[in-house]
Amino acid sequence: MQKTGQITSITPDGGYNNQRGDRINTFQMTITCPEGTYAGQIGSKAQTYPIAVGEQISVEVTNTEHGTRFTKFNPQYAGQGSRGGGGKKSDPDWDAIAVGKSRCAVVCAAIQSRQIEVASEMDCDKWVQYIILGHNRVPQQVTVQRTEEIPPDQFPNDDEVC
Repeated sequence: MQKTGQITSITPDGGYNNQRGDRINTFQMTITCPEGTYAGQIGSKAQTYPIAVGEQISVEVTNTEHGTRFTKFNPQYAGQGSRGGGGKKSDPDWDAIAVGKSRCAVVCAAIQSRQIEVASEMDCDKWVQYIILGHNRVPQQVTVQRTEEIPPDQFPNDDEVC
């Protein structure tokens, strides 16, 4: 739950080294809000907590097996998660990813079997746009070089396939 209130007390309470090796100093903090008073532990890299008694603070209150923890947040970005960075990220569109990979495999196979020729960087860029955007038209400057069947003994082996 998120609470905004006035810091009524703050005292040093030890600290620990996080996973990156940074020293995190911990403090016992009491906050008075319109709904009541809340006490919990909050961390900071600073040796003295950067917000003084009497100042306003907004925190996310979490009850853990080690007690009540506070995580400071800026209410201006409250809808973006307690760590900032734009909030909850949406899941990848796996169907679109699969379609793009399929297009890529088809284009690679056509190039390797010499059904199409990519003669310039511009041709390559057009196929990349086709793979990414899925245009229903074949790039105009790429031409089909072969129309005859390729004998099975001339097919590329697995090591040559992209």
